[in-house]
Amino acid sequence: MITKFKYRALAMAVFITIIIFFIDYELITRTKIAMADNPIAFESQSIKQGKELYGQYCQSCHGSTGIGDGLVKDKLSNAPANLTILDQPSGITAMKIYFGSAPMPAWRDSLAMSQIWHLVNFIESIQISTQEIPTQEIANRKNNN
Repeated sequence: MITKFKYRALAMAVFITIIIFFIDYELITRTKIAMADNPIAFESQSIKQGKELYGQYCQSCHGSTGIGDGLVKDKLSNAPANLTILDQPSGITAMKIYFGSAPMPAWRDSLAMSQIWHLVNFIESIQISTQEIPTQEIANRKNNN
């Protein structure tokens, strides 16, 4: 015989299962990646691997120097991001690569997470300190994103 307590416990378990079923797992994954620290050390070998991946997957849109002047930029609905002046944590960059950020496609089906982190290391290696460029040029670059 099911006691009142067991009935309530079973009902609660069913309710929790239904809630978990409807949770947006993509949102959870986005948050986990965005909040993550890069597990791959910022070292020359990783940057080199990231540069090779960049040449294969990113250069056609973001250009050889990362400023968003790739060969196909004029065919896109939005200009590619200028990757030399990103002001965001590593996890946000990784999340954007993994899930895409219009017009950039999601690369999660093409790249392993470790490859994405190598790409993040390369992108971080091409950052230009905003102290090194005039304020007007920074504004122009940001407006082109």
